[in-house]
Amino acid sequence: MAYFGQGGVWVARFPEASPSALIATGGTQPVWSRDGRELYFRVGSKMMALPIGTGDTLPAGRPVELFDYSGFLLSSPGYPTYDVTPDGRFVMIKAENEDASRNQINVVLNWAASLARPK
Repeated sequence: MAYFGQGGVWVARFPEASPSALIATGGTQPVWSRDGRELYFRVGSKMMALPIGTGDTLPAGRPVELFDYSGFLLSSPGYPTYDVTPDGRFVMIKAENEDASRNQINVVLNWAASLARPK
């Protein structure tokens, strides 16, 4: 289990949830890779990846910067603003202006019918 809290990104054995270990100082919004071998998180506008081993001692490598994602929604109250697809691609919310993106939401009704419509 991974979570962010005071000081950065923490991991804990599931389901006991303790003891916890701080693995990334200053990191937020952790998301596990689908195979559980990497933990993604952000530090500011940088997307980071941390290789995670298995076992009783939770061996971890060093965080690696993947890319800078300024221009995408950076903050959310407690939830990641991105996800990782099973094939490793990142899905993110793009925002021209982060404040403006919070003022508008577009809802598409009956979207499934438009897929069946002949072109």
